[in-house]
Amino acid sequence: MTGPHRYDYAIDPNGESTANKVLRRVGRNRRVLELGTALGVMTRAMKEQGCSVTGIEIDPALAEEASRHCERMIVADLDQIDLADALGGARFEVIVAADVLEHLRDPRGILEKARAVIEPDGLAVLSIPNVAHASIVASLLCGRFDYCEKGLLDRTHLRFFTRSGIEDMLLAAGWLPIAWETHRVPPLETELAGHWLAQPPHIRGHLAMQPEADVYQFIVTAAPAGETGWQVLLRSRTHELEEGLHATQAELERRNREHEATVADLREHQKAFAEARNWIGRLQEELDETKKALGDKQTELEKAVSECASLAGELEALRRSSSEMPLLARLGAVAHRLLDRISGRTSK
Repeated sequence: MTGPHRYDYAIDPNGESTANKVLRRVGRNRRVLELGTALGVMTRAMKEQGCSVTGIEIDPALAEEASRHCERMIVADLDQIDLADALGGARFEVIVAADVLEHLRDPRGILEKARAVIEPDGLAVLSIPNVAHASIVASLLCGRFDYCEKGLLDRTHLRFFTRSGIEDMLLAAGWLPIAWETHRVPPLETELAGHWLAQPPHIRGHLAMQPEADVYQFIVTAAPAGETGWQVLLRSRTHELEEGLHATQAELERRNREHEATVADLREHQKAFAEARNWIGRLQEELDETKKALGDKQTELEKAVSECASLAGELEALRRSSSEMPLLARLGAVAHRLLDRISGRTSK
């Protein structure tokens, strides 16, 4: 997409885009100076939040479109304009530069000039692409730094920033960065995904481990350096510390609850284990008694088998010697001996 429409986009009121984060930082019913309005997408959204917006835009066609949402539109080059003179002494509560500073030859210069038109307790809200995004690093590893129609390497970008570079520029221009947010996009979802995929897995893994590898844009809120600015910074840091403390306390309470639940579960498991161990002990005793009873039965069986074998031998002997003694008398004698043996075993 070329021409004015390359700057046109929709803002989802419930979204988490860079534009949404900037708009939340701007707030409602504020006097806003917007640097680089383009078609006026952000201008319209800020107006819908009750803000009165003065815009500055270099492109007359874009300025005309955005002016419908402005109280005042100034067509000028941000690299050349004298803000204090052009604005006639007007001061603003918020200065917005949404994806603008990277298009300027001297972004630090416009930030220095902006201090003359900001209220002492005012804020600047900036969004700036991150040149340290892993997809750009992957492109460099491929030996490429190709400009695109839009995105991280927009063909109209003149300056490139990391977080530390943004911070250095703000401090040098007399601004104190008081709050940072990020808009994150995984390398595979960027316009440079091809260069990312060209890297070996271990290189992609190493790059992805960097804390700002997927930061597509930084959204930074800054206050003018000075007594009020330092107070704002102190309040902001105090608020961050309090939020961190509350978060830590909440996490500690959550972990304590988990620990108590774990201890309760452990006690239940220990109780169940003890009961199971007692049950196993009782089963073992019953098993031992059963084994002993089976052993006794086995002994008796073996003895009975031996006696039966002996009787069988005696019967065979009687059969062979039947000529010497009447058969019935001999059988009677054997039967008496068998009864005697059985009776004796029973009495035992």
